Amino acid sequence: MHLNQRESSSLDEVARLKRLRELAIFSAGPDPVLDALVDAACRAAGTPIGLVTLLDGQRQWFKSKRGIEGESSSRADAFCDYTIRSSKLFIVPDALRDVRFVDNPFVIGSDKIRFYAGVPLEIEPGLRLGLLCVLDRVPRRLGVEVRGLLDRLARCAVERLLQFEDRYLLSRIDSGRLDRAYADKAALALAKEGLANGLFVLHYQPKITLDTGRRFGFEALLRLQKADGSAIGPAVYSAALDQPMLSRRIGSHVLRCAVAQASSGLRSCRRSQQIDEDPAGVLAKG
Repeated sequence: MHLNQRESSSLDEVARLKRLRELAIFSAGPDPVLDALVDAACRAAGTPIGLVTLLDGQRQWFKSKRGIEGESSSRADAFCDYTIRSSKLFIVPDALRDVRFVDNPFVIGSDKIRFYAGVPLEIEPGLRLGLLCVLDRVPRRLGVEVRGLLDRLARCAVERLLQFEDRYLLSRIDSGRLDRAYADKAALALAKEGLANGLFVLHYQPKITLDTGRRFGFEALLRLQKADGSAIGPAVYSAALDQPMLSRRIGSHVLRCAVAQASSGLRSCRRSQQIDEDPAGVLAKG
């Protein structure tokens, strides 16, 4: 089944409005980055008015503005309603000579707009949420270089809108998961510091049978030595043990320590045995 152009356009508008709501940026307040982009656009084009607008179903909202009053206007009266229908720069050199805008409230009203140039804010192919535009009260034209600069400024505005979306997505994440993520990050940093400074140590405790009370071996416990001499157990840095590369490094360190301690213990045992068997001879050699 193929959708006709009107049905396809209607579905696109539903998707566009849904994405706009998800951005949750109408109530986010003034944004200094978007304000700076509007200022740059006005300077580049030499116009007294500039806007970043977002279009919902009925209105265009001025997310950032320069040289114009109000917070919004009817979408039906907006130059931007024409701009958002395409992904290309839309220019009206003289609104009084354009049949589409000759009776527009912005043209015949107190704003007296004669010139308009707008670039859609397309966050992905076919999904345009608003515009970066410049306006003037006198007819004018734009050179190729200025057109290109407006296009680049619009892409910067798109990146800013996507940052709002990232913020929205983070707000939907369970706070407990975020806390665990921060704790895991801290644990990885702690483990890396421990490896770099040789702070991982092995402590041994005897293993004893419950029925006879006899010792039948030792258990090596990995600890992280703190500056005050106290030791931290694995629960604090357990996230590092789940990270393959870091876990291998810790394992290699543990193995080296165990081998070195075993060798040192064996040498001590042999020396003690020599002293027990021939104390005079050993002492003489010492």
